[in-house]
Amino acid sequence: MAEITEFDELESFARETSRKVVKEEIPYPLSGIGKIRQYKRFAYTPYDSERNIFFVWFSDPLKKIGGPTTFSGAFTTLPFNIKASVKIRSRNFLDKFSIFSKGSSAKLGVQYFDSEVVISGDIDTDVKKLLLNSPLQRALISGIEQSSSTIVSINEMSLDFIPEFQGVSTIGLINPQNWMLERNEIEDVFRKMEAIRQVM
Repeated sequence: MAEITEFDELESFARETSRKVVKEEIPYPLSGIGKIRQYKRFAYTPYDSERNIFFVWFSDPLKKIGGPTTFSGAFTTLPFNIKASVKIRSRNFLDKFSIFSKGSSAKLGVQYFDSEVVISGDIDTDVKKLLLNSPLQRALISGIEQSSSTIVSINEMSLDFIPEFQGVSTIGLINPQNWMLERNEIEDVFRKMEAIRQVM
């Protein structure tokens, strides 16, 4: 019996939800004798016919030095282009006591938001303009508070393989380590990204 692959699971998800999943697997050249071939793999599907929000699955074992790049999550475009890259995660118990976290994260200057999240990256004028939106702050917190593995990613990922995302700034709710394959989990992240998009 053939092994069920992640791409097989995505095809099943597409059939169950009447969506189309675009997927691609690009092999890296073999180097040396007895090497195992490595693949860059990605897939994506739109939330609905508007094609404003996409769920993305990406894996590349050679994208960055020091380890593979794997993530999955829902992305949409930002209302204006931003140059900076920013990551936002829920503030946890250890953040309140860790001496190493002091000064290592950026602050927006809004007590409610800063007390709930940890921001890594550059808060330039454009990022501040985006994040000072109070309804967006609430939607972002709601998007990441259910799972410690979920983060907000702004402009961190290159998504040019999706035609609608070429040359634009994006925001995503992602798991930065694994592929989400369970239907209910995917649909939940889709809905949270729709809520984020509506308040931007």
